[in-house]
Amino acid sequence: MEAGSWAPSSGRTTHGRAGSTVSRSIRYRRRAIAARLVLRCELVLRKKGLEMFAALIEPENQASEAFFESQGYDILPIIYARKKRRESV
Repeated sequence: MEAGSWAPSSGRTTHGRAGSTVSRSIRYRRRAIAARLVLRCELVLRKKGLEMFAALIEPENQASEAFFESQGYDILPIIYARKKRRESV
């Protein structure tokens, strides 16, 4: 990925629901881009009937935890389990 570029990756999550991942460069931090993106996604998905939104945050990623908490998300202590058919998935 080029520095400063967005890299969306959409697909099906391990539990069969649509999922998306977005990575971003350090130089774009603190510009409210992520907040606007999350809000827009929520608005679009609400129109499609979704009433709950979730984010998978790695335990060591305190910045993401703080970000989602600032967006009104409840931070829950959960355990995430997965099983891959192959390593490249």
